[in-house]
Amino acid sequence: MGKRSAMVIDSHIHFYAAPRPGSVYTDAKDHLTFPEVLSQARSIGISKIVQVTPAAIGYDNDHSFEVAERHPDDVLGVIVRLDPFSPDIDRTLRAALERPQMLALRLTLIDPHNVTALADRTLDGFFERAHSLGVRIELFAPFRVSETHETVRRFPGIQWLIDHMGLRYYAGRDNTTSFRQWDQLLQLAEEPNAWIKCSYFPEAAADLDAYPYPVAQRHLQQLVEHAGATRLVWGSNFPNVRRACTYRQALDFVRVECDFLSETDRSALLGGNFLRYAGR
Repeated sequence: MGKRSAMVIDSHIHFYAAPRPGSVYTDAKDHLTFPEVLSQARSIGISKIVQVTPAAIGYDNDHSFEVAERHPDDVLGVIVRLDPFSPDIDRTLRAALERPQMLALRLTLIDPHNVTALADRTLDGFFERAHSLGVRIELFAPFRVSETHETVRRFPGIQWLIDHMGLRYYAGRDNTTSFRQWDQLLQLAEEPNAWIKCSYFPEAAADLDAYPYPVAQRHLQQLVEHAGATRLVWGSNFPNVRRACTYRQALDFVRVECDFLSETDRSALLGGNFLRYAGR
């Protein structure tokens, strides 16, 4: 069994402002406030968290920044969400970059208007601009691993964080083929500017087996053996991960269960690699 690492950074957390009447997420079960998230993170040994502005609130990063500014000992920083198709994107991106808490920009290409953006190369102009500004990009383009790989190759100067390993869980649907593009992900992981966010193993395996997810463990082992562990980043996807396992189990999947990891590799996945990716 693995030993517990002293420094653990959860690189993928979503917290929300307290729900208000009329807010789009008032009745959603998984929308926890910062105090709720922090309490649970502390209880399982998380040292610092990274707020990923939730897609459910659109492109409003104000609450994310406000909490990060007030709680620097607990929140390492913010991965912001902005609309790259907005005519105002240059101004909003520059404004975000002026905030010292900004760590990266997350693009979620999962909606009808942007789902083909990588294949159509409609974002290439934006990527050129982001490169010139030194923006790190976390890319969520599930099951478009080949298009993601081609994009990463075209922009070698950008440090890409491949969100959720190119996977997605669909509630109420059959997710038993979640790893169907794994061979393509292994090839993508070879790129020196591609960092893989290992934040989705429980959800990817939820319809295949139960914790400690031996199928998912075999896939992580393949990833480590193929590309090494120096650009793999752990994150929990809490609170959404609770549809597959507990928060503690999401962490212990790496911290305890994956015996093939060396202590050096485990510490890198659980914090060291993200600090290097974010330049912290």
